[in-house]
Amino acid sequence: MWKSQIYIENFLLMKAKKTAAIVNFTIHSLRLPEDIQDPFQIEFKRGNTVGITEKKFIDSDNEVPFEKSFKCNITLIRADDDTDGEYRKKKIAFTVYRYKNSSKKVYGKFTINA
Repeated sequence: MWKSQIYIENFLLMKAKKTAAIVNFTIHSLRLPEDIQDPFQIEFKRGNTVGITEKKFIDSDNEVPFEKSFKCNITLIRADDDTDGEYRKKKIAFTVYRYKNSSKKVYGKFTINA
């Protein structure tokens, strides 16, 4: 189960259709289907911004608790039909790593289109 909160703040007008903003989000935890004794780490990428959590181990509820907050600068672009004030969606890519026998392996990948 993925838990996150995304907040957009500090809007600055750049051009008629573009707005600079900062996205704040928190990676709370990663729920795993089974008890795995290897450490995990989550990395995100959005444009030129990259962030990564610390390596963490699973707890007794089969969750890896991260509680790591990030900030990411973005440019919001109004949709072509901006009659309803909507912005184009932006993707943030996440990669979950598992460290097994001192090697870093991709455990899974997902994107959020927000």
